[in-house]
Amino acid sequence: MRYLVLTLMVFNLGFGQMVFSEDQPTTQSATQNVKAWIQAFTENDADGLLKFYEDSADVTVVVSSGQRYQGHKELGDIYRKQFEEAQFFESTSKNLSAKVAENSAIVHFEHLLKFRLPEDDSKWQVHIRTTIVLQLKNGKWKIIGEHSSPMNGVDRISKIDD
Repeated sequence: MRYLVLTLMVFNLGFGQMVFSEDQPTTQSATQNVKAWIQAFTENDADGLLKFYEDSADVTVVVSSGQRYQGHKELGDIYRKQFEEAQFFESTSKNLSAKVAENSAIVHFEHLLKFRLPEDDSKWQVHIRTTIVLQLKNGKWKIIGEHSSPMNGVDRISKIDD
């Protein structure tokens, strides 16, 4: 009987916490992080957006136009330039799915972004497919790779008529 009670205590105190701990990587926590990243575009804040990425020279981003950016610093420079040239006012996703394995996650989705060009006040929408690779670092999901591409039969960028 003593061994049964001890075994149950170990299970409840150890394994039970491990399985149900909020620090464990889950598909839900990975998708919540990516949804927050998607929404962060509307803040038009490069430094805020960069907080989602691993602060490393190894971060790689390939955007839907085919451009490749390497490293946290270069990505920051690109986001700052982008937010000077355009004001994002809507960013959403469709068909989001995720797969988590240990401390890594892959999230796929269609990304729809709307932005305004201050120079002529024109409005545009981008519709692309994006794949994000995340790694759990110190209890937080961080983007270590991102790839976006145009979709067959869908205009990558189109003007929004007022």
